[in-house]
Order: sequence, then structure tokens, then C-alpha cells
Amino acid sequence: MLGYVIATHGQLAAGLLDAVELIAGKQERVAVIGLNHDDSIEEFTGKLQEEIERFGIDGEVIVFTDMLGASPYNSAVKCVGLVRNVTFRVMTGTNLGMLIEGFLQREIHPEWEAEEMSSFLIKKGKESVTELYHEISKMKSASN
Repeated sequence: MLGYVIATHGQLAAGLLDAVELIAGKQERVAVIGLNHDDSIEEFTGKLQEEIERFGIDGEVIVFTDMLGASPYNSAVKCVGLVRNVTFRVMTGTNLGMLIEGFLQREIHPEWEAEEMSSFLIKKGKESVTELYHEISKMKSASN
């Protein structure tokens, strides 16, 4: 089973996991890491590396980050050069819909590797971003 690490600014990672577990139940093989005001980037990167390596012992890992080019993402990119013998993917723009799909699909498709899961989740993450009146317009068009 894939390991998941959610790495974000502040307590967002913990909040996202809390919401996932409210909807989809208790999850395993997941860690959350929040970058807080007093944390150094080196310390945060070290924690992230440890979690990737911990889950990587038993399989591949997906790291979910909040923003492209921001510190949690940049730390995950640094881990590409630090982590050895672990296959992992780094995703960004993480949202609740993407995570819920990731946890559900991990149970349905335990054979999926990180590459296949990340491709699936990019699509699902993008689909979960919309706007009310756009959706109403789509429903009206579909009913005509």
C-alpha cells in the first residue's frame, strides 16, 4: 500500500487529514507535517525526509504539498536528492477532494504504484475545483 505524507504550511496538513478521516474513516500509512513560524526549512526538510524513508521501507510514497514553489513543496523537491532507494512522487495544489480520492482509491487499487495514483489524483483534484454557477450551467445544458 502506498504511503502518504501531507506536508503544508501551518496546521493545514493536520486539518486535511482530520477532514478525510471524518468522511472516510481512520487512515493508516499517512503522516502530516506542518511548517510553523519557528521551524527552519532544514528542520522541516529533515522531518519530511524521515517520513518518506519510513514509509518507503514498505512501498512507494506520495508527498502532498499545498502550493507550487512554496517552502513545503521546495523541501519535498530537496528530498529528491536526499532520499535513496525510495520511489516517491511530489504533488502540489492538494485539496480535500484529491486526498479523499487518494485514500479511497488506495483501498480499491492496492496494486497501483505512485505514478499511476498521482496521475489519477491530478485529474480528480482538478475536477474538484469549480464554481456554483458554472455547475448550474452545466446541469442546465445537460438537461436540454
